[in-house]
Amino acid sequence: MKTMLKNIYKKVPLISQKLKWKKKIKIILKKNQITKRVPNEYRNVINNFWMENANTNIRKDWHLAYSNLNGIRDERYVPEDIFYTRIEPALNRQDLVPAYTDKNNYKTFLGNYPEPTILIKNKHGKFYTNSEEKLNINEAKELLLNKEGEFFIKPSIDSGGGKAVSLIQVENKKISLKNNPISFEKLDKLYGPDYLIQKKIMQHKSLREVHPDSLNTLRITTLKLDNEIVVISTVARFGNKGESVDNQASGGVSCGVDDKGFLKKYAVDKLGSKFSVHPYTNVKFEGIKVPNYKSATELVKDLHYKLHYFNMVSWDVAVDLNAELKLLELNLQGQEINFHQFNNGPLFGEYTKKVFEMIK
Repeated sequence: MKTMLKNIYKKVPLISQKLKWKKKIKIILKKNQITKRVPNEYRNVINNFWMENANTNIRKDWHLAYSNLNGIRDERYVPEDIFYTRIEPALNRQDLVPAYTDKNNYKTFLGNYPEPTILIKNKHGKFYTNSEEKLNINEAKELLLNKEGEFFIKPSIDSGGGKAVSLIQVENKKISLKNNPISFEKLDKLYGPDYLIQKKIMQHKSLREVHPDSLNTLRITTLKLDNEIVVISTVARFGNKGESVDNQASGGVSCGVDDKGFLKKYAVDKLGSKFSVHPYTNVKFEGIKVPNYKSATELVKDLHYKLHYFNMVSWDVAVDLNAELKLLELNLQGQEINFHQFNNGPLFGEYTKKVFEMIK
């Protein structure tokens, strides 16, 4: 009886999550007025592919949404519920994720990499410089107050979706958060422990012009296949409505990036609504060139070789005013897949069958 109850309790979160994904895809279909069913021919192709390669029968709603929104009819689309419950947990060591996604510890396993200018780190309530010199709270305070300009403060652990990432200003030894004065002590209490303060990156004009108020970034997803690292999809992410973060979860939009580094024709929001121009600035997406794109893909591939426990990694990369790259964040769990498939087609593309083999 106890064993049966334990098994039931284990399944409750999974059932809850599946209901959430079911509700989400219904909202996406309704928002985009997709009322037709999957054509029988396409349905049969999907069924055959998934039974042959994954030995499972899947809901076709996700295929219906993706193919209607991007015009690419393909059986290899990965539904969210399958990805988050079966694929991602098999590709990446979930028990090691918290340690490897702490932004304050990236150098421990990545070594030297192109990073933003980090002023202060708070690790478990203790203050450090970026070179790991210990500071007390007064020294950390003075270090910040003696600087002028704009800085981002963010949790070092799990700031996905732009959660709690804020822009602060320092002027005349005074700090303001969202245009309101705040003391360093209150800022520390609000964010501590485990956060960092980094200088705002002045981004390249080609990305800045799309939405000047946010740091617009690349989300590059890499996959480890045996001894090879490949880029499977890239999107550029832009803020919206004057917000300082670029995440879709915070109202931003994403646009696919082709192999040569050019933005595609349409961007999408988190529910799949399409835009040929930015909804806030009216800037056209198609044809904008991402500076130094090839170098960005080579950078993240090289870094992925250092992550031995993770086969799939999503990297957030910024391009500064001089076209130099800055790695902002790596994502190992809960990696967003919808904006990849909305913009670029099937997540794993030509590597889909290989991924199925890897997770068996």
